[in-house]
Amino acid sequence: MATYLSPAEAGKLLGCSARSVARAAKTMGLGVVAGGRFVAITPRDAMKLKDRIHTTPGNPDWIRQAAKTP
Repeated sequence: MATYLSPAEAGKLLGCSARSVARAAKTMGLGVVAGGRFVAITPRDAMKLKDRIHTTPGNPDWIRQAAKTP
């Protein structure tokens, strides 16, 4: 039987918000969705999200652009 993490638990594991976990999981097609809402993910799948989740808040495209602009 598989063990599942809630979005909040996965967020703590990855150092981000539950919403960031849900967004990344949706993009990658991972996790359990019920009634259109992300509700759970396995620890193994949660670790697959690590590279998809940004370490700083904000739009990653804007952050990259700001870094390029002198």
